[in-house]
Amino acid sequence: MADQNLRQDWEWSELEWGLADEALAEHYESVRHLETLGLKPLSSGLTVLIWGLRLYVLFMAVVVIVNVVQTVH
Repeated sequence: MADQNLRQDWEWSELEWGLADEALAEHYESVRHLETLGLKPLSSGLTVLIWGLRLYVLFMAVVVIVNVVQTVH
């Protein structure tokens, strides 16, 4: 008896299925739209900034490694 009540609680009505299908259709439409947009090229200033940050991270990694080696010895 409890199993039947639980099963009835989990069954969706036609209205709920329709709302779910509508939400998924909107989602798939927006995904298709985003795929057609593509990527914009980065400006030269932003490219330089990104490369500068990469070099800074590498430099700081070397500083940390040297610091750890000096501390251990």
